[in-house]
Order: sequence, then structure tokens, then C-alpha cells
Amino acid sequence: MRTIKFRGKCVPDSKYAGEWVEGGYAPLDEVSTSKNKGEGLVVVFLGGNCSCSYHVITETVGQFTGLLDKDGKEIYEGDILALQETDNKVTHCPVSMNCKGYWSVDFGINYGVCLGLVDKKRVEVIGNIHDNPELLKGEKQ
Repeated sequence: MRTIKFRGKCVPDSKYAGEWVEGGYAPLDEVSTSKNKGEGLVVVFLGGNCSCSYHVITETVGQFTGLLDKDGKEIYEGDILALQETDNKVTHCPVSMNCKGYWSVDFGINYGVCLGLVDKKRVEVIGNIHDNPELLKGEKQ
């Protein structure tokens, strides 16, 4: 069975400001006050009946794809992958859910590939679109 979990970046005014946390996700928009508009909760289950929750910025929340890169690192929606092509060039590609409902890596306008079909030995997570957007500029090396 696939592990369903999310990752989000903690809000600036929290004790854990700027840190990434992983767990279950619950949006707050429908019951939020003006203080926490645009936030959600990432709930981390610690075991038994214990859990803790973190306020995260909704736009940073990404779902775990269920896949790992060549180093065994989990790949999340919004991650930027370094993909080694067959001609030894390296392309930086963001991970997203496409309109057909599968995880894809985006190679540019109208061209993406199902992440599940990419050889994981050629893929490395090098950052994410929120912390490292500069990695997508000048994508080929």
C-alpha cells in the first residue's frame, strides 16, 4: 500500500518558522480566522495516542509521490529533480501532478514525463520550487 503523507513549510510567526515538516494534512481555510488565512496543519503522529500539529503555509504543501530518488530520498510534489539524460546532460525538472492524475516531471511547454517511468538511478532531488526557484533558470547543464 502507498504511503500518503504531505510536507509543508512552517509559517513565519511560529516556533518552527521556515522548517519543513511531514505528516497528514488538514487545510484550515473554511474554519480559519483572519490570523491563519492561507495556512493548513500538518499533523505528525508520534505513536500511541500522541501527535503534534504544525501551522504551515498552504502554498508550500506537497504530497509524497511514493517514489525515491537514486539516494533513497523521498520525492514530493514541488521538488526539483536533477535528471541525467542519455547524452549525459543534466536537466532540472519540477515535480507536479498533471491533469491526468499522475506525477510528472516537467521538461517545458507541453512536454512532461510520467515520474513513474523515469529510471530512478538517473534522478536526484536537488531542492524545491519554494526554497530554490533559481535551480529552474538555465535548466540544462
